[in-house]
Amino acid sequence: MREVGLYRARTDEQTPSDLRVREALCGQLNDLQFGRSQAVPSGGGPLAAPSGPAGVGDSLYRGESLDEAESGYREALEAFAAAGDLSGEADTCIGMAELAAQQHRLADALEHARRALDTFRLADDAIGQAVALSSVGWSHALLGEYHQALTFCQDALVLMQDLGLREGEASTWNSLGYAHHGLADYQQSAICYQRALGLYCGLGDRYYEAGALTSLGDVHLSAGDSGAARRAWAQALPILEEIDHADASRVRAKLTSHLSPGQASARPFPATSGQSPVHAPGGAASPDSEPSRT
Repeated sequence: MREVGLYRARTDEQTPSDLRVREALCGQLNDLQFGRSQAVPSGGGPLAAPSGPAGVGDSLYRGESLDEAESGYREALEAFAAAGDLSGEADTCIGMAELAAQQHRLADALEHARRALDTFRLADDAIGQAVALSSVGWSHALLGEYHQALTFCQDALVLMQDLGLREGEASTWNSLGYAHHGLADYQQSAICYQRALGLYCGLGDRYYEAGALTSLGDVHLSAGDSGAARRAWAQALPILEEIDHADASRVRAKLTSHLSPGQASARPFPATSGQSPVHAPGGAASPDSEPSRT
């Protein structure tokens, strides 16, 4: 989800020796975050950047590397703390939050994300704060705390847009779609997913494009519009097949299991892609699809 990579080498107020240490740690952590992940070829961030109920990409890390990833993060956290590198500490906490979410340790994920936010604020790191706000919001969403998720993600969205972080903005729209879905505000959820979809298409990120389409279909199904749901899933499926992703089978199952393409709701969503998210008035069950975020 980081616009310039999750772990960034900094040049301000650091000696060449400091930079070599940081760049080595950054390289190792990026390898843990991306190189050993079940990611698809795309320009997007880690799949766990739990940002929206895409329903695709169940695992950020392959099972055999989970322990290695956690150990690597903890070693890096200690190293950055010893070096007094606040942004390095916070970057590492973001990775730990994503890993914890993938392991379904949701309270731990929230704790790591909050620590990242606090540390980025101490470092006066605007990009980091935007990412951490989105991570805190997503962690709340995974816990079913949808109103809190909306608050943090909306704050993140403002920063992402001000800073021109399009990947992060797409991820945050995705998270907002998930939270609105959980609150049964299906129209607003669809708007958010459409915004994410537009950004992913513009970025050329095929994997997360498929995720947003899958989630959009799930929202339409929840709203009672099975025809619109099938149309969204039918757009997602060839993308997943093209990139040879295992989640193609899940989307294919949705298409074969849910009603006929001719059935649709009497009240389809209006064209509202230009609107911004608003808080939903009530609560509801969590979205049906397995959450994954960009």
